[in-house]
Amino acid sequence: MTTSGGSKPSRDFGVFRRSLTRKHSQLTESSCKACRSFIGASARPELLDLIEKLHYCILGPQLTGKEAPSL
Repeated sequence: MTTSGGSKPSRDFGVFRRSLTRKHSQLTESSCKACRSFIGASARPELLDLIEKLHYCILGPQLTGKEAPSL
């Protein structure tokens, strides 16, 4: 799998897509496949895992059929 604008491989992490950044080869960036939002970038995969858990996708409940949590 490749990113839309280049030849860098991207990996699928459930609802998130991870790929190497073009400007810094040590950073991996994460984006939400549903809302296409940039989630974060880090050289540490465990930090990206944490950042992804904090993301609340506004399109996620619509796509999965689950109800959004009440605020």
